[in-house]
Parts: sequence; structure tokens; C-alpha cells
Amino acid sequence: MAAENLIRLSSKVQTQNAGLATQLQNIAKSQVQSTEKISQNIDKADGKNSLVKFFTGADYKQIKEASQQMEQNRLRIQELKQIKSQIKNSGDATELQNQINVLEAQNVVLQDQIDNLGGGFSVLGWLFKWLNG
Repeated sequence: MAAENLIRLSSKVQTQNAGLATQLQNIAKSQVQSTEKISQNIDKADGKNSLVKFFTGADYKQIKEASQQMEQNRLRIQELKQIKSQIKNSGDATELQNQINVLEAQNVVLQDQIDNLGGGFSVLGWLFKWLNG
């Protein structure tokens, strides 16, 4: 949803600055791909059998990959904030800020899911967490 709005906003910005519009489009596409990847990682990590989770813990490899994607999301949001400062039309800047807020809220929800997956007791979870870095 936010990515679609960013792409729509980029067409407005296109008339002012083609470079910024291209950046917005690229960030929106990357954000969609990253969010999908995070969701897949969360699904895989959450899909372990309860008994297996008890002994081995969460799928730390999936959690690590999701966390790396989250860091990329945060960096893209920082880029959006820099782009916002370059947009001359205050209405477009406000619209971009609204989309940044949506993306930040989305990141909070995803981060909470990742944190919840990594928590909890497991017999050998510490070992698997250490092995997966």
C-alpha cells in the first residue's frame, strides 16, 4: 500500500525532478521486495513444529535474514527522509512524510514479530543461535 503510494507520488514529483522520482520508484520496489522477504522469513521461522522449537529454538537463520532486511528497510526510510527535504512542493513533501510514517509503523510491526520469534525457551536454542550468528 505505502509502496503504491510512493510510486504514485513519484509521478507527481517527476514534473519537478526526474532524479527524485526515479529514486522514489526504486525505493518503493525495493521496499516491497524486502517486506515480502521478511514475511517469508517470519513464516518459515514460525512454521517449525512446537516440539522441534522446544528443543532447537526458533529458526535463527530465518530470523537473522529478516533482521538484515529490516536494516535495509530502515536505510531506505532514511533515504526517503533525505528525498523529502529536496521536494519543493509542500503537499508532496507532506504526502511523502505520511508514507514514511506508514513504512515506519509497518517496520515496528514486523520487528515485533521477529522479536517474538526469537524469544522463548528452548533446550538447545542457545547453541543454534550461536551457530547461526
